[in-house]
Amino acid sequence: MKKSIVAGMLALLCTFGSGAEALQPALGDAAPSVIEAKASRENIEATYPVWTGGTILAHAKVNSTVETEIYSFYQKLPKTDSYGIPKGYVSWQAGACDHGVLSYVLVESTMMPRAAHPSHYVVGLNFRDDGSKITYADVMQMIPQQSPEEIRDTIRKQTQAENIPLFEEELSRIQSWPKNFYIGNDGGIYFIFQTYDIAPYAAGWIGVRGGTLKSN
Repeated sequence: MKKSIVAGMLALLCTFGSGAEALQPALGDAAPSVIEAKASRENIEATYPVWTGGTILAHAKVNSTVETEIYSFYQKLPKTDSYGIPKGYVSWQAGACDHGVLSYVLVESTMMPRAAHPSHYVVGLNFRDDGSKITYADVMQMIPQQSPEEIRDTIRKQTQAENIPLFEEELSRIQSWPKNFYIGNDGGIYFIFQTYDIAPYAAGWIGVRGGTLKSN
């Protein structure tokens, strides 16, 4: 069996709740079947969700996917640079946690020595209640087909409503929705734009609603 990041970490603590800090659209508290785990190893600290619902096989699939993503981040994290040891942090937020859908957002942060602020990469992980993944191809079949102009207009409207300034040059290059997404607790499908993709660092990562999840 694959050695999980949990087994390899030095400290492990499970508590109830979610790891949310600054909330994005339709993210919030997790369902009671999702507990929070905390672990640390060398230069990384992780707070992440553990699903206890569904069948044994289903929650094993979901939890293994989460652990694999965290371990991948750990492997890519620089172990040192000329100024010291970079630090990695993983936090999470909960999206949909009911009606046969489970969705998380993992925020992977890297703090380099002497850097003014950390860099972030946000990952959406989406599952059915049997533990199978909801893919980008799946959601593309659930939302209306949109031209690049319509996508850009949707982004502009939703960010303007929150007074988020945009990089118009970067926005003009968008031809399709990002492949990274999450399903909100309102049933919306939110596509993830990383920090600096379309807006300044202060805006953080941005989730734009592109459609609504359709139940099978």
